Amino acid sequence: MRTSLLFQFLVLAGCAPRRSTLLEQRAATYVFHRSAAEVEVTVDAYFSELGFEWDAPGPDGVHPTAWKEVYGEWEFATVYQRYFILIRAKGPRHSTVEVVKLTRTTSRMETYHPQAPSGVGRDTKDVSPEQEMGKGVAPLPAGPPVAKRALDVEWELIRRLEPTRAAALEQRLDATTASR
Repeated sequence: MRTSLLFQFLVLAGCAPRRSTLLEQRAATYVFHRSAAEVEVTVDAYFSELGFEWDAPGPDGVHPTAWKEVYGEWEFATVYQRYFILIRAKGPRHSTVEVVKLTRTTSRMETYHPQAPSGVGRDTKDVSPEQEMGKGVAPLPAGPPVAKRALDVEWELIRRLEPTRAAALEQRLDATTASR
């Protein structure tokens, strides 16, 4: 009874977990009724559809994608993403998938510098207001990359590989939340 009252209170207060959050929590512990090889084919196709390229897999079985620009303009502010995917065999016909997303943001280019024609010294008296400014070499990071488990991607893989089981989980979740 307490759980029901607590859930009702959270719903009334607007604090109840969203449906997508509850589905993603199920994805975190999901075991596919497919071999690791079958899962790997779908993972490869999914990330290829998103436009990601693959880096060489690590010795620990982790399959990393290359960094991909997903938003912004290179000189001003850009968001890059990459994924690390671990597919574990849990027997000949069962496997799990863990996906971690890294997001890296840049804020701007390195400082622009006046370009001096060759042969001209580097003294400030040699720089004029009409002189072109040279671009910096690379964007500056806005902080360290942020790593987060990509449960939304894991749920999408469940929907692609096992649509019947995914639909059953969604129906069960809907029935549970509706009864509370």
